[in-house]
Parts: sequence; structure tokens; C-alpha cells
Amino acid sequence: MSPLKIGTRDVTEVKIGSRDVIRIMHGTREIWAADDGGGNGTPFTGIATVTNAGSNISAGTTRYGWKFTVGDAPLTVDKLRHYGNPLATGSVWRVMIHRDSDGASLASADITAAADAWAEESVTPVELEANTAYIASARCISGTATFYGINSGTPGVTFSELLTRSAGAWFVSGGVDTKPTSFVSGASYVLLADFGGTYEP
Repeated sequence: MSPLKIGTRDVTEVKIGSRDVIRIMHGTREIWAADDGGGNGTPFTGIATVTNAGSNISAGTTRYGWKFTVGDAPLTVDKLRHYGNPLATGSVWRVMIHRDSDGASLASADITAAADAWAEESVTPVELEANTAYIASARCISGTATFYGINSGTPGVTFSELLTRSAGAWFVSGGVDTKPTSFVSGASYVLLADFGGTYEP
């Protein structure tokens, strides 16, 4: 690509991931500039839409979550969410997203539960790469550790087409914040942990 000109300066525009990046040459000086990766995508409020919250389950100190694979468009997450159970209103849940391949913690927020409603907290924006697997999970760190459990086949919860949800649930016991590595079939505890942000259509 031939560089553009702004006055006497050569300007080249490229893409790095989903971000627009420009290089400006002024004499022998090289200046790079990029957008911040946010504000330009299409927003999404959350992944799960709830009309039937399911049954009560006691979490104790266990971290429960669900596994998903991002679709062809990367997602920029800027908030984490938790759907509150009235039995645990006012309890605090640590919601996290881990990358499945290496267990890296990418986002975390402590969220106070609201009765039969989503509660959310903003996080530093993080990009979830296209066609990559992650686990969204939560554990109770304060208050009554009761949540809604949605079985895999339960009507009343629909999912965004931005990702593919894996069947079953993932968990790790002992009150730790590492990636859940144990698996149980027949359940998918999506209401513990959800997220919103933007995507590039």
C-alpha cells in the first residue's frame, strides 16, 4: 500500500486484530496511533435472556460456570453480570472469565446480587478472540451462597448467536478463583456469570 500524505508526512493505515492503526512518518520520526478498541462496535447487553430462572442451588464455596466458544467475530467485554436469587439478595459474587487453553484470568468483578434481576459491574475492556473457548464462572464471597440453576434443556433461557455454549457445567471447589476444571453433565449454570460489551459485525 502506498502511504497517504498529510502535508509532508507519510501516513499508512493498517489493521491489527479489530483495531485501526496508523503510522505517521515525519522526517525520520515514526509515530504509531491506534483506536482504543471500544466504542465503535455493536453493543450487546448480555449473552443470556431469562424468562424462567430455574431452581435453587446452594453453591457453598464452589466456583460454578459454563464454557463457550466465541463465533467468527471477536467480542470486547466491558461488563460482567450475575442473576440474583431472592434467597441470596445482597450476597456478593465474584464473576470471572478464564481462557480455556491456559486458564488465564481475563476479567473479574465482585457483584452484589439483586432479587430476580441482573446486576452488573464494569470492567477494563478485554477482547475475547474469535473461535476461541472460554469459561464464565462465579462463586459467592459474602452472604448466602444460593443461586438459580438452569438445566441444559430448561426452556426460559435463550442465548446470543455470538457464541456457542457447551453442554454441561464446569466447577472448582475450595473457594478459589482459578479456572473451573471439573465437569458435570446435565446442567449449565449460566445465570451465575454473564457478560456484555461490543462486537464487530
